[in-house]
Amino acid sequence: MIGKLQKRISRGTYTVDFLVENFSRCDRYNDIVYITANPYVDMHLNGEFYKIISVWKTGWNEKYKTVLPSTVMYAAINALKKYPRKRFIIHFLQPHYPYLSLDFEDLLMEKIRDAATGKIQNIKEERAKSLPAIYSSSLYASVPIDCIVEAYINNLRIVMPYV
Repeated sequence: MIGKLQKRISRGTYTVDFLVENFSRCDRYNDIVYITANPYVDMHLNGEFYKIISVWKTGWNEKYKTVLPSTVMYAAINALKKYPRKRFIIHFLQPHYPYLSLDFEDLLMEKIRDAATGKIQNIKEERAKSLPAIYSSSLYASVPIDCIVEAYINNLRIVMPYV
């Protein structure tokens, strides 16, 4: 990569916090293409970048109820070719929830996706409920915490080759 990479401390501990704290200060990022698997980007940052490529709209995996890392990677490769003079943010959903290695039926990510597309009318309420709903969902009630930690680590192992 051309340039100097630097370490930064995140301004947010979860996606919405990260987006709001880093990008929604009335700035416009005309030199950045934001490629995202996360519907929250569209909900909070629409119009602030040169382009937002919402992979979650076209690359949703019904089996896993998320966007797989390979789908994000291919979208990023295509964008790099199409916009060679731009900078990029490539936002994978992994390593966090939903966990690809857990066989657990949970529709929360679909609710977040539906809120972003307007299928759920009260978007503000859905946004407010989503993070607490993740941590109070039946996943955390029925799966031991050590299994969830292992699933997070597995998600990290799955996504890293694509990063």
